[in-house]
Amino acid sequence: MTYNNLLSKLPKDTELHYVQDCTQFFSDNELTIPTEYKFILFSETTDYFPDTVNSLKSNNIDFIIKKDEWNYNYILIK
Repeated sequence: MTYNNLLSKLPKDTELHYVQDCTQFFSDNELTIPTEYKFILFSETTDYFPDTVNSLKSNNIDFIIKKDEWNYNYILIK
């Protein structure tokens, strides 16, 4: 899935990032960059997190939800 295609399926004003562009986030959290995932969403930059999760589910988009060192959710998307 392309960046624009995925963004069109998410709630308005969602900040979608490429995993490879977030190396500092993974370094700060002492995590390995997950190469099997292409995109990342951070809960603190998403207007309404449950709507985002529902959009991903309803569009059958493969994702997982994880927590960072501050216990904030983030979503990895294939």
